[in-house]
Amino acid sequence: MDIETLIRAVQQHPALWDTHHPDYKSKVIKHEAWIQVGKTLFEEFNWLSAEQQKLRIQDVTTKWRTVRDNYVRNLKKQAEGERSGWSAKRIKGYVHGELLSFLRLTEKSTAQCLSPNESDSLVESQDLGESSTETATDGDCAGANQRSLTSATPPPIACRAKELSLVERSLVDYVQAHMSRTTAEEDEDLAFFYSILPTVRTLTPNEKLSFRIQTMQYLQNVKQQ
Repeated sequence: MDIETLIRAVQQHPALWDTHHPDYKSKVIKHEAWIQVGKTLFEEFNWLSAEQQKLRIQDVTTKWRTVRDNYVRNLKKQAEGERSGWSAKRIKGYVHGELLSFLRLTEKSTAQCLSPNESDSLVESQDLGESSTETATDGDCAGANQRSLTSATPPPIACRAKELSLVERSLVDYVQAHMSRTTAEEDEDLAFFYSILPTVRTLTPNEKLSFRIQTMQYLQNVKQQ
């Protein structure tokens, strides 16, 4: 899977990465967008079975999240280096940083509603998964500024942007995915899967894809017997 092609394909579908896009929360539209990304990455995509297409899309979304999260972590390290003033130790930019720069556009409205101190700590707070789910408007900003002038005690958070930025959304999704996992009952089936897990992890991405497809096909054949 070519990473640069993946990034460019995802960029063509803002619903997959722009939290301000009206279709960002539409699962149907996002699913269709991932299908188009899959067609861009794999010439044979249209000839695959539905199950094979599903596995390909799972691999694509996993790879995208890995690339995106690595980029986010690199941005955080760069911000920390700039704040420390240690130019000699400045972190090298992410290898695909230029291609991924479009992701930073979704953070502009957030930064405009933050004080200088809050702006400096934005990336750090995102790394900790701090976020809010409501939507900020210009009226919210004006109202917060007015309250800060008329109230003896300023609000604890002055005009913090209330809509999740792209980086916040990715981190929250990551945390929620891990928190939502429940411990399955230990049984012989689970023990079997655990026993082959070390071997599966030694496979290359292409070998893993082949293993998954053949496993699903074999299970389907067994159930039809």
